Amino acid sequence: MLAEVTAGAATTNLNLHAPLTDYELVCPGETSTAPEQAQIHLDDLYVEHDPAADRLVLRSRRLGVEVVPVYLGYLVPMVLPEIPRSLLLFSPTSRVTPEPWRGVPAAASDTGVARRPRVRYGSLVLHRRSWTATAAALPQLPPGATESERYLEWQRWRRRHGLPARVFARAYPEGPGVPLGAAKPQYVDFAGPLSLTALDGLLSGGVGRLVLEEMLPGEDALHVRSARGRHVAELALEVLPLAQDGAAAEQQHPNRPRRGEPNHD
Repeated sequence: MLAEVTAGAATTNLNLHAPLTDYELVCPGETSTAPEQAQIHLDDLYVEHDPAADRLVLRSRRLGVEVVPVYLGYLVPMVLPEIPRSLLLFSPTSRVTPEPWRGVPAAASDTGVARRPRVRYGSLVLHRRSWTATAAALPQLPPGATESERYLEWQRWRRRHGLPARVFARAYPEGPGVPLGAAKPQYVDFAGPLSLTALDGLLSGGVGRLVLEEMLPGEDALHVRSARGRHVAELALEVLPLAQDGAAAEQQHPNRPRRGEPNHD
């Protein structure tokens, strides 16, 4: 039986959605909007060894069934509070990162910099433009080069390969492997000397190739605006079942409220 784990004290509108399971796990200190019979409290759970499958199983004393915790919000599970994270160890979880170019070899390039165009579905951009440069294709500066020489060489290199002024960078070692440095891409403003110094620091770790993605939307195309100017925004998309399935679910649970409470901060 599936039972949803909420984010507990990690209140965010990203956890606000209609009920997707018949039961909800309620951890200490949490409140639930689900009906009482649909709530499973922590003291109702116990762990049992399944000798046939040689695995540990989470079970409910009241319901007499195995409970499979699932998290259906939009946060990454690793940022949830400790108890929900621990409960999720009893369920198989995975994260899928869509990669439209996976399995497609990069085009050969005489310059050592391969370019890939945007991937679109209608007006929706699925993948931004990107440039992959080998270590040998990056600006080669002699020892003792001044900051101005380094800055100008990066500008010539950017214009030569048609890169925009602002990109996000990931550095990879030789061959397959995870990115060097931070797990998230590093923002690079080619017009900023300090930003280029940070990029040089990223490349100092023995880079095999550098992947640069355009900043999209750019600063001049941000759609969230106020009297103070334009603002960066993150959009979260919720995938809903077909209308007839949604109507059936509403008929099955007509009085059940949406999970969580709105957060207007």
